[in-house]
Formats: sequence, structure tokens, C-alpha cells
Amino acid sequence: MARHRSFSSEFKRQLAKEFLNGRAGLHGLARRYSLSRNLIRRWIRKYEAGELTDEAGRGGRRCTSLSTSARSLSSSAKVGQLTMEVDLLKQRTQLGG
Repeated sequence: MARHRSFSSEFKRQLAKEFLNGRAGLHGLARRYSLSRNLIRRWIRKYEAGELTDEAGRGGRRCTSLSTSARSLSSSAKVGQLTMEVDLLKQRTQLGG
């Protein structure tokens, strides 16, 4: 059974830079580090998209503008729901008391 390996963001950035600067080819990098070419391609795409950041202190995930927007929309919806509930409770207390 193959063992699971993990790599630092710095290592991934280094490989992506080596490839993009023309210092090494995809096949050469894959052979040198015993990695899949597809894995290196993914790292290169992430590097170009700015997604390879230091994972320490972030729980292994980068906060992107999309997830921030989604969180903002979710928070806005929750605030709206709570506001409606407060208004409903105020109306009930005014009618009943």
C-alpha cells in the first residue's frame, strides 16, 4: 500500500517556479522527486492562481474571495432571519401584553 506524503507550500512553489522559469521540465521534476506529472501540473495551476500560500496557521486552507463572499452572504442571510424573528417576537408581546 502506498504511503501518503504531504508537501509544504514552499516546496510546491519551488517546483512550480522551476518549471515556469524553464529550469526543469515536467518529466524531469516528476522523476527527480518521484511525483506524478499530474500532481505537479495541479501545483503549477494553483501557483499561477495564487493559491499556494503558507498553510501553517490557516488550517491547511486558504481563504479565497469566493469563500469570503459566500460567508458574507450566509452571515447576511442569518442576520436577516434573526431580525425577522425579533420583529415577530416584538409584535407578539405587543399584541399579548
